[in-house]
Formats: sequence, C-alpha cells, structure tokens
Amino acid sequence: SDIGEAESMTVEEAKRRCAADSTCEGFTFEGTDPQGPASGGPINLKASFDCVDADWVSYRKVRADSEDSCPAGPEGAACRGEPALAPASSQVAAPRHDWKAFEGCAIPAGSDIGEAEFMTVEEAKRRCAADSTCKGFTFEGTDPQGPLSGGAIWINLKASFDCVDAEWIAYRKVEPRRMAAPPPAP
Repeated sequence: SDIGEAESMTVEEAKRRCAADSTCEGFTFEGTDPQGPASGGPINLKASFDCVDADWVSYRKVRADSEDSCPAGPEGAACRGEPALAPASSQVAAPRHDWKAFEGCAIPAGSDIGEAEFMTVEEAKRRCAADSTCKGFTFEGTDPQGPLSGGAIWINLKASFDCVDAEWIAYRKVEPRRMAAPPPAP
C-alpha cells in the first residue's frame, strides 16, 4: 500500500507530506530510531496502516474525526499530523490533574485506549487528562521522564490502573486535591 516509491526525506518532511495527502495513513522506514537519519533517508508513505513486528519504525496519521480525537485549533495541530509552529508541548494548557509516578510498575495488558503511541511523558499527561476514560499510562524504562529525561517513547494509555512488577513506569491520574473551605466568620 505504498504511495509511490520510497523517497529520501526526514521524519519531519514525511509528517508534512503525509498530512497534506488525504490518501496517506502514515509512513514507515527501516531502522529502530524513531527520529530517523538526521539527513533523511528512504521513507515510504502508506495508503493503509498495518504495523508489523520488524526492525522498522512506523508513524500513523491521527485524524480529528477518529476515536483518538485531537483538540481543535493550533493545540491539536501536531496530533492531527499538521506542521506546528511551535512544539505541541508549548501550545497546550497544563492538565487539571495531579500525577503519581510508579517506578518498577507496568499497567498490565488490556484496557488499552487505542494503540501505543510515540510521545513524551508530558504529551501523555495531556492526552490522558483530556480523556475521561483514561486512568493512567505506562511505558517501558526506568526513567519516569522517559528517555534522556524527557524524550519521546512508546506509551500505552489505559482505561484502568493496576500495577505489576516490571522495568516499566506507570503514571496514575489523580483528581486534584480541593482545599477545604475556611470556617465561617464568627
């Protein structure tokens, strides 16, 4: 289901090309580094998306009208696969939830909200906060901030929270604490 021949381009160029092509559902390239080669390399734009277990990296277009909804306006540009003027993390308001990180904990298989997505921990917090069914998220690793203390990683959003021992990190969405009202004046 390739759209034309593989062309040499960067991941950012592939994102822009796929976003502009209504028949494009994603793209893929050989290797294991999600950022791809710095100077670009052969990337295949795809008319259908099917992830196969191989030493390839795949990106999937997320549409605003899909079950994985994106915020309207510039806040949802990166989510929709549109080029953003600034990093998505700087465009979205902070979530109104507190977060509790659990090291050495994986949320077990099942209760997934969609498929695993490549994003930062901060992006996962915003996505989970915006979804009332999301109770938390989990990813493989030992650094609660993700690789290189803030880099993107494959993250699973979850509709339930449980913890099993593993070299994973789990975050639980916690409702913000409300301050007690002051006592009435005498």
